[in-house]
Amino acid sequence: MENLKKFAFILGLMLLTFYFIGCGSKQMKKAKEFVEVGMYEEAIPLLEMEVKEHPKNSEAHFLLGKAYLYTDQMHSARNSFERAVITNAKLRGKITEEYRGCGLALLKEGILSQAEEMFDQAVNFDADARGVIAEELIQHGKEIAERNIEMSHWCFKEALDYSKDYKDNIGIECLNLADNFLDQDKVDESIFFAELAKEVLGEEFEKKGENYILKLQEIVPPIKTIGHIEPPKLIKRVWPVYPKIAREGRIGGGVTLEVTTDIRGKVKDLKVIRSVPLLDHAAIYAVRQWEYETKLVNGLPRAITFKEVVPFVMLYLKRDGTMYVNQSQVMEENLGAMLDEAFSNAGIKAFNVEERKLYLRADQDLQFGKIIDIIDIMKNAAIEEVGIIADKKPEKILDIKIHVRTSADISKIPWDNGKLTAPFDIPEEIQNYFILTLTKYVNTLFINQERIEFNSLNSRLKSIYKTHQNIPVFIRADAGVHFRHIIELIDIVKEAGFDTIGIIPEYFRE
Repeated sequence: MENLKKFAFILGLMLLTFYFIGCGSKQMKKAKEFVEVGMYEEAIPLLEMEVKEHPKNSEAHFLLGKAYLYTDQMHSARNSFERAVITNAKLRGKITEEYRGCGLALLKEGILSQAEEMFDQAVNFDADARGVIAEELIQHGKEIAERNIEMSHWCFKEALDYSKDYKDNIGIECLNLADNFLDQDKVDESIFFAELAKEVLGEEFEKKGENYILKLQEIVPPIKTIGHIEPPKLIKRVWPVYPKIAREGRIGGGVTLEVTTDIRGKVKDLKVIRSVPLLDHAAIYAVRQWEYETKLVNGLPRAITFKEVVPFVMLYLKRDGTMYVNQSQVMEENLGAMLDEAFSNAGIKAFNVEERKLYLRADQDLQFGKIIDIIDIMKNAAIEEVGIIADKKPEKILDIKIHVRTSADISKIPWDNGKLTAPFDIPEEIQNYFILTLTKYVNTLFINQERIEFNSLNSRLKSIYKTHQNIPVFIRADAGVHFRHIIELIDIVKEAGFDTIGIIPEYFRE
């Protein structure tokens, strides 16, 4: 009898266990059916009960996480997924797919912030998902571009954030889109994607986007310098030759040109918008040789149209001591003010020192001392560029720079009765200069300490130029030297190849 009671008790326990297992099995089965048809809210209480009763049931945790995910209970979803992975690490892949699929669905609905959150969670569970997510974002970016360029832009940027390995793919796709929009005459959209391609590709854009840039230049009109858009930086200036007929009549002024550069900074087109009839052609011929930095607008090379003023201001010094700024006779004490006024009338503002070039014409027999007096005034008037008109060579302008500072060290070079005292040491501060010193005995001059005959100067300078191309040459001369000899000296220096020639505004009288 005792044994029968024990047997009945054990049998009851077994039946009760089978009952609960059956109930649990039915509960889990029903929850799975709800999840499969998207009835997540109905599935959640059954699954919550299941994981409470069977905390190691990884499948129940996974399904509960999915149900939470699709009912916008993100924190709970993550907790359930993490418990699922603790009991079964192989579920990481399935969890990643759930987050990724949810992110894509939100992306197609245009809910970008939540889509990004889903993709981030996918990567948290499996870092290898970055590449797949990047590919899907690129594909969606291509598909949506025609309908929503902002969303397309977002997709490409996000793809790059998820995987830098796709940089070239993204850049090329953006270039393709830019090209397609250009073919449809949708210029704004085209430039939008080209700018993104430039941002993504960086320095490689110029090479990979070369064909697009050339095509853009042919189709899109140049931008104009209005508002915040400034002219490009000038990197090569060629000063015009002062036409003989204009300088004989002392005609001056400023020729204003409308300049259009291409995407490489070369002058593509010119139009005169303020004319000085005898000077227009010279200005146009010179400016066609100017070069500018490539103009970038939002990182994209663009053709640009802007204004340039080419000044023609000539100072004419006559043997009798009279002088003219263009057609106006001036006194020496008023010269600086008259030069400022002449440049202002030509359209050059006072602070634009680099645009203030003065053409100097002087009687060939005028003594250099007088020229130096005038050069001092020029320097004080912020004029550093001077074009010396060589009347014996009518089409030649000898360009020089006025030495921008008066160096006490240069004045220490020994000078006695119009001749250098030799030997002597060049002060350290000016050892990187070549200083040509012309005495009143014109056939004798010096290159630094070296004495040389005038007729040997050309060959000697050419020899020096081979190894010292970038060193500037400065000229000093006795006050009594005639201007024609200075012109000859400058001409020889320029023919030897030296570009930077200066006149030191100091001289020493006997």
